[in-house]
Amino acid sequence: MMRNIIIGAVALLLFIGCGGSRVGTISDEPVKTSGNKPSWVKGDKTFWLDDDRMHFRVVVDNESDLSFAQRGLDGQAYSALINAVKVRAGMEYDEAVKGAKYATNSIGQVRQSVINAMGDVKFSDMIKSNEYWEQFQKDEGAKGVSYFYTLWGVYSISDNEFARAKEQAWTKASDDASRTQDKEAKEILDEAKTRFLGKER
Repeated sequence: MMRNIIIGAVALLLFIGCGGSRVGTISDEPVKTSGNKPSWVKGDKTFWLDDDRMHFRVVVDNESDLSFAQRGLDGQAYSALINAVKVRAGMEYDEAVKGAKYATNSIGQVRQSVINAMGDVKFSDMIKSNEYWEQFQKDEGAKGVSYFYTLWGVYSISDNEFARAKEQAWTKASDDASRTQDKEAKEILDEAKTRFLGKER
């Protein structure tokens, strides 16, 4: 009798375990999309340049409502922009100071001050140029299934806007170096200014 009870309990647990193992499972492929998946969704670039504009990608995930996801995308776009301009400014700074005869630590500190200043600049001409979404299905067990969206968008600013931001950031970093009487930082900034800004001053 006891043996039959134990066997029955084990069988029940196995049944529940097998039946419940799919709860929370997400479909491998989207069940619906907004169209063919664009190449910019698959890429891993933080930003790219085209048509005198700097483009960057924004993504939101696990949103149950598409219209809410679209609002969330717009809400995250400015933060993504700041991250993108910081990355680009850092790359251009590295190029501008290449070969400079200063301590690595000093060059790094100036780099950080320029990047921080880029994050303080206000951008006004950001536009959204593209959007793509995928809908996925999630197994909810006895409740059936639920759906959620992953949404990607492409936004951009003009190269002129980025150039203006660089100039503001460089000026702020230079003013800070003068205010704190950091002679070496000021020298680094003065020497690399033309190369960083891309024009004579």
